[in-house]
Amino acid sequence: MLNTINKLFIVALVLLGVSCVDQDNSYLIPNITGKSHEVIVVMNKPTWDGAVGDTLYAVLTQDSPALPQAEPAFDVSNVSKANFENLASIRTFRNLVFTQVVDTIAHPEISIARGKWARQQLVVTIKAKSETDLVKLIGDKQDEIRQIIRETEMGRTLANFKQYPNVGLIQQVAKKYQLSFDIPSNYTLDQTYDNFLWFAHETPLMSQGFLVYWYPYTDERQLSKDSLVSRRNQFTRKFVPGSIKDSYMTTDMKFPMVYKEYTYKDEYTAELRGLWYTDHDFMGGPFVSLSKVDEINGRIVTIEGFVYAPKTSKRNYVAQLEAVLHTLHFKKKE
Repeated sequence: MLNTINKLFIVALVLLGVSCVDQDNSYLIPNITGKSHEVIVVMNKPTWDGAVGDTLYAVLTQDSPALPQAEPAFDVSNVSKANFENLASIRTFRNLVFTQVVDTIAHPEISIARGKWARQQLVVTIKAKSETDLVKLIGDKQDEIRQIIRETEMGRTLANFKQYPNVGLIQQVAKKYQLSFDIPSNYTLDQTYDNFLWFAHETPLMSQGFLVYWYPYTDERQLSKDSLVSRRNQFTRKFVPGSIKDSYMTTDMKFPMVYKEYTYKDEYTAELRGLWYTDHDFMGGPFVSLSKVDEINGRIVTIEGFVYAPKTSKRNYVAQLEAVLHTLHFKKKE
């Protein structure tokens, strides 16, 4: 799966005019440092305090979508070029962003390198003839810049999960339900019904869960936003009770949901992000779901990750769940 994701990165970057360099020297270099979704921008202070730094900081700290409280896409720090050269600990940081003004360059460009100074490291270099051109390039390509970093973090998460899979549960779900996805070792299967599964991971500070449900496929209108929300509410009302009698999970219809359609691994995918809460109860949090047509078995399958973490930030927890969602694929019935 990780190799597939890396290949998708390269294809996407080529289409965007972004060059990519992979360096297979991981056996010679240390592990990355820093926490998930942290980025260091290597830039001298005058540039950082000017238009280039302001634009790049705004792009990298844009609010993450569909979270109950504002959280930036990435936690961003700045170091000077001299400190970067002198401090080996910075060179091993997980996500590095450089900018360069090159007056001889023919066209502005964004290049990426992987594994340059550390395993699984991402280095993004943004080049243009002038600072004015840098500002324009960063603004024009802001979605792609965030996506490169976000998908790299997803790949790291999947690589970690693959080291500690819940093999027994993965095999059980594949054989009985013709569904396969990377279930981490710390998840248990809490609820099972004919067409609904609930996987859970609980700690003292938070709860993470996966809901997987399916129903017969009849036409493409079933993958519209309204249809998916309606189906979600039907399943969660029936199968996801709250802690108080007669309470149940539902969708916060007052909060603006994010709906996207795209093709992933040659499969049409409908993505939905929003907030959930328990009716007649006090619990709530963010969720993200992917819905696909399972042509092998003639059904629509939705896999959803949700978080309950009232005392802490939720961005990274959602990102962990999202990484797993993208591993879903279907199997023929034995």
